[in-house]
Amino acid sequence: MSALRKYGFLFSFVLLTLAFLPFNLYFLAYFAFIPLFLAPGKPGRSALSFYLTGVLFFASRLYWILFLQVEPGIKPFLVVGFVLMVLYLALYFGAFGLFFGIIEKSGAPAGLRLFLLPSLWVLLEYIRNHGAMGFPWSSLWMSQLGDLRISQTASFLGPYYLSWLTVLANAGIFFYIKSRRIPLVILPLLLLLASEAGGALLLRKSPEISGKIKVALFQPNVLPREYYDPKEWRETEKAFRELNGELKDSVDLIVLSESALPGFYRFSKRAQDLIGEIVKAHGASVLLGTSDREKVGKEYHFYNSALLIDPTGRIVSRYDKTHLVPFGEWLPYEDRLPFLRKIDLGQGNYTPGKKISPLSVDGAKFGVLICFESIFPEISRAFCRKGAGFLVNITSDGWYGRSLGPVEHFHLARFRAIEEGRYLVRVAKTGISAVVDDKGRIVKSLGLFERGLLTAEIPLIRKETFYARYGHFFPQAIMLIVVILLFIMWVGKVRKNQEEVSR
Repeated sequence: MSALRKYGFLFSFVLLTLAFLPFNLYFLAYFAFIPLFLAPGKPGRSALSFYLTGVLFFASRLYWILFLQVEPGIKPFLVVGFVLMVLYLALYFGAFGLFFGIIEKSGAPAGLRLFLLPSLWVLLEYIRNHGAMGFPWSSLWMSQLGDLRISQTASFLGPYYLSWLTVLANAGIFFYIKSRRIPLVILPLLLLLASEAGGALLLRKSPEISGKIKVALFQPNVLPREYYDPKEWRETEKAFRELNGELKDSVDLIVLSESALPGFYRFSKRAQDLIGEIVKAHGASVLLGTSDREKVGKEYHFYNSALLIDPTGRIVSRYDKTHLVPFGEWLPYEDRLPFLRKIDLGQGNYTPGKKISPLSVDGAKFGVLICFESIFPEISRAFCRKGAGFLVNITSDGWYGRSLGPVEHFHLARFRAIEEGRYLVRVAKTGISAVVDDKGRIVKSLGLFERGLLTAEIPLIRKETFYARYGHFFPQAIMLIVVILLFIMWVGKVRKNQEEVSR
C-alpha cells in the first residue's frame, strides 16, 4: 500500500495513456483508476493523487499545442497558456478524487457507491466539455474507439455512456478487491458483455439509404503559413492543378479543406479563377474553407467559413463556423467584457456563425464541421436533426506537424459518424483525409503529409439514431440520479447521527 500511496498516480497515468491513441489498448481503461482507488488516504490526499494523474495525462495528450507557429514574442504566452490549460483540465480529475475520498469515508453501502462513482465522473466530464471553455479532447470515452463493437453504443446512449461504463468497471473491480463480494463485479461485467453484444449487432446492421452522392476529396499537402506568402500561392495552384488533372471520375461534389486557398476567396480573383478551372473541368460543385467578412454597421465581422460553389462558379451557400477555438480564433467572454478585445495574444478576430443549417447539392443535404467543431457531438447532431444525410469535416492541421494532435483530431471525428449513423467525409489540408462509414470504420484514407485525392460514393442516410433524436439524455439523467443519491446519503447520515445522539 505504501507504493500505491506514493506512486499510484504514476501507475494510473501509464494505464490511461496506453488505453488511448496511439496505443489503443482500450481494455486497460477498465483498470486505470484502480491504483488510485486502492491508495489509502484522506479525501485531500485522494484529490491530489488524481490531480497529479490528470496533469501528467493532459500534458502528454496536448503537448502538440506547443508546435503551433506563432510570432517569437507570442511564444511565451503560448507556453504559459499550455501550462494553465493542463492545470485547469486536471482540476476535474482532482475534483473526482475529492468526491471519491468523501464517498469512501461516508460509509455508504457499496452498491450505492458503485453507481455513484461513475455517475460523478460523467457529471464532471459533461461540465468540462461544455460552455465557452468546453474541450472534449481526450475524454474517457475516446479510449473506447479501440473497440468498434462497444463504441457502437454511442449511437444509442451517446459517448458519455462509454465513460460511465469504463469508470463502473474500475469501481466494480475495486469494491470486489476490498470486500470480495462477487455481485459488485458481476454488474459491470454483464453491462460490458451486453454492450459488446449489442455493438456487434449494430455493426452488422445495414443503414437505410435514400440515395447516393459521388464525392472527390483533394488533399494538396501545402503547409499553412501564418502570414501571406507568395510561395504558398504557387504551391497551392500547382497542387490543385495536379489533383484536378488526376481526377478522371465523374463526381457531384469536390471537397477542399479549411483555409483551402490563401486569403479571402470572395475577394480574390486569383482564387476564383483557380476554382473556376476545377468546376469547369468536372461540372461539379466545390466545397471549400476560407476566411470571409461582411460589414456590420461601421465595422467588419470576420468568419471562418465554408463556401459551396455550384458548377457555374457561383457561390450558392455559406456556413460560418459556430464554435470557435478559444484563444485561437477569439478570446472567451470578449462580448461581455469589451476590454478583452484590446488584448493581443496572437489570436484571430473571428465572429461565431449564427446558425447551423445543412448545405445541399442536388437535394443531397450535408452538415459541415469546420476543424475544432468535429470534437463536439452537439454540432453534428444539430445538422442531422435538420436533415443532413452525411457529414463533412474540413480542417487544416499542418500547424502541428507529425504529432499526436492531427491523429487524435481525425479519430475524434470518427465518433461523430458513429453517434449520428452517418458517413463522414473528412478533408485535411495536410492530412488525415478520409471517408468513414456510419459505423466509424475507415473506408479510404490519405495519411499525414501526402498529396493525393480520394473518390467515393457516399450513401445518404435519413433515419436518425436514438442518440441523434434524444441527445444527451443519458448524462442529464445521470445528473438527476446523482442528486437523488447524494440526498439519500445525506438523509442516512442525519438519521445515523440522530440515533447516536438518542443513545
